[in-house]
Amino acid sequence: MICFISSNLWPYTLGGGERRYYEFALELMRRGYYVRYVTYGWGPSEIPLVPAGVPPPLYDSSGRRRLWPAVSFAWRVARAVRKAGCRVVDASVPYTEVCLLPRGCTILTLFEFWGRRWREYFGPFVGRGVEWL
Repeated sequence: MICFISSNLWPYTLGGGERRYYEFALELMRRGYYVRYVTYGWGPSEIPLVPAGVPPPLYDSSGRRRLWPAVSFAWRVARAVRKAGCRVVDASVPYTEVCLLPRGCTILTLFEFWGRRWREYFGPFVGRGVEWL
């Protein structure tokens, strides 16, 4: 089973990365692969979902990603991946789950790379850590 991990799900959250994952998963299913999407319970989807809870507010009042939901999502997703028996795991936003996923079968897909801009986004201390990771 191939599991795609993202805290967002198209069409409930609109964006190029979300649409790409959705279309890619649908195409793999058309080709006969067993695919699951590990995400929050956004609502009905053509792709079978492994829900990781109810979607919390992901952004703060300034439009920046909140850190606690990303960390909480990582723990929930790691548990869901083990329970679902995923053999290939493609992880993306918020990236916090990667260190908790099985190493031999996990692929990290970076479709956003900000480099030093993480310091502007999260501040000098946390941003430097995120940039390093």
